[in-house]
Amino acid sequence: MASGIAGIAFHLFAGQPLVIVSSTGPVAMFISMFHKMCSDMHVPFADAYALVGLWAMLFLLVLAAASASILLRQVTRFTDDIFHGIVAVLFISVSAYQCGSPIIYFVFADLSS
Repeated sequence: MASGIAGIAFHLFAGQPLVIVSSTGPVAMFISMFHKMCSDMHVPFADAYALVGLWAMLFLLVLAAASASILLRQVTRFTDDIFHGIVAVLFISVSAYQCGSPIIYFVFADLSS
């Protein structure tokens, strides 16, 4: 809830309402890929997504108990930039596919019949 309120306040006062903040990109990509995987496997998405949350909770509890936060020293700005670059490439490729697929269908529709 606090993240949502802070995001709304940021977008109202920053002057850039379309900025993607925080982990929105990676989470959106994960959810869309996970939804497609659940559809392909005929698994209810809500149930599987709840299990993902429980699995993440288990990992976070184990990592917190082991004081694994010490490993964050190994994460540099370069690592963060590489991760953001991968997310940007995924967004660009998905949008290019969605823009290009109607054109490809229109051009090659006569060849298939």
